[in-house]
Amino acid sequence: FIQLAKKEGASFVATTSTEKDLLLSLGADKVINYKEVNWWEDQELLAAEPFDLIVDLAIGYEAWVHANKSHMLKTRKSGGLFLAFASDEPLLEVHSLWQTMKTLIPM
Repeated sequence: FIQLAKKEGASFVATTSTEKDLLLSLGADKVINYKEVNWWEDQELLAAEPFDLIVDLAIGYEAWVHANKSHMLKTRKSGGLFLAFASDEPLLEVHSLWQTMKTLIPM
């Protein structure tokens, strides 16, 4: 996923607790250890421009709430998009793989 985003010219911030070197080698611009700081509280990210896209693979709805409260995600009207793929998410909303891929990779 990192390499697809980088190919399209995106900057990429990743979170992990163990794989920092791997994520940097794949092209991540910044890696945050989520056991040390929540990404939505990272001072460097708070000072940066809002994200166009956040892809969450762990938390789901709670991460979306934090992204909006911290203004780290552009508004939907401005093109901001939050995609969550969290298996324990109680507010499950399923879209087709095709629809997701169209969103992630302009065709």
